[in-house]
Amino acid sequence: MENEVPEPNNSDSARSVLRAGIAILDLHGEADLRVLDVARIAGVSVGTIYSYFNSRDGLIKAVRVEQYRECLSAELSVFSSSLESANTVDEVLAAMLLFCGSDGNVSGLAARWMRLEVLGSARRRPQLAVALAAENMLHIDRGAKSIEMLQERGLIDPKIDPQALMALFDSCSIGSVNMDLLAGTLADQKQWKALTDKVLRSAVLNL
Repeated sequence: MENEVPEPNNSDSARSVLRAGIAILDLHGEADLRVLDVARIAGVSVGTIYSYFNSRDGLIKAVRVEQYRECLSAELSVFSSSLESANTVDEVLAAMLLFCGSDGNVSGLAARWMRLEVLGSARRRPQLAVALAAENMLHIDRGAKSIEMLQERGLIDPKIDPQALMALFDSCSIGSVNMDLLAGTLADQKQWKALTDKVLRSAVLNL
């Protein structure tokens, strides 16, 4: 039976281990992650790593969760700041398109691909999948607060459930990886963006 994902403390040494693990995964992938290498890079003993994470697999799962948190945090920071600073419907729409990956901007490309990589690593690790689902719910709740602010200001249809709307945006963001793959191959990118614009205006902005 798979063990739960370890939750290390927030000590500097635990954070250093996670940063070292992320660096190795980013460069070489899971197959080449060795506890000895992580310990050397983090400046801690191998025993310290096992005391925090129990096993190599526990370390990998904790690092995957940390990678996922960083991706969500980076995406949400841009989304929330763009939404909360919006003063017009057009500015709200621009923030939505940016987050959904429908604006032609590749700023979120790396984060979207990393999220898919981490999700894929949870396919045969049910406990990791549970941990990632919990991170997703926190992400949805945080994004929903920004949506609620705009509903109070009359810039987003108040009848729409903010959590459901944030979940929709998040799903569009992940799904936009398919558009990343199709970049330059669609017959008319402008028509596709215009359709996205129309859907958001009618369904979300109530225009």
